[in-house]
Amino acid sequence: MPNVLQTIKDWLPAAAGLVFLVAATIFTLGRASEVGDNLRRSNNLAAALNTTASGVEQGILSPDEVAALQARKHDLVLRMRDSRKQIVPQISEAARKAGLSILEIAPNLAVSKGGKSSNSVDYPKYRVMVLGTYQKIAEFMQKCGKQRIPVRVTAFRISQPEHKSAVDPSLLKAEITVEAFRATDASLENMKAI
Repeated sequence: MPNVLQTIKDWLPAAAGLVFLVAATIFTLGRASEVGDNLRRSNNLAAALNTTASGVEQGILSPDEVAALQARKHDLVLRMRDSRKQIVPQISEAARKAGLSILEIAPNLAVSKGGKSSNSVDYPKYRVMVLGTYQKIAEFMQKCGKQRIPVRVTAFRISQPEHKSAVDPSLLKAEITVEAFRATDASLENMKAI
């Protein structure tokens, strides 16, 4: 027996070392898996932060873009203020530039048929009667929406004039109904607040 005890004493440090080595290996493998998970999470977080940073960078305006945006806002506020003024001179000038003879520009007091929605706005309408060629009338109607204060053509009728011109028989009479944008007081105040 003494010999067995001696053998156990001799092998005890080696067995303890082997148990320690197995425990260290298991601990290391567990830590490596945990470190791998942490690295994957860090990599995913870095990718998400990179995407967010590039999105923020795209959303930031340069000083030139800010200045251009402020100039456009100022122009819009001026147009909105101008829309509160009389629109007839602008329509008259556009018709003259298109080469038309103006017969009449008058407010259209006709009442629209049908019900109104809660969102509808009554914009002032005008009846514009002009004399000119078909091309010039069409050009005028097309340019109405591109004016400083947009005017939308809502109806038109083209006919032969009562008295044919001996000088130019291609002249036609056009009765055009236009609707002019008119800013409300609330929309002007909202624009100032922006």
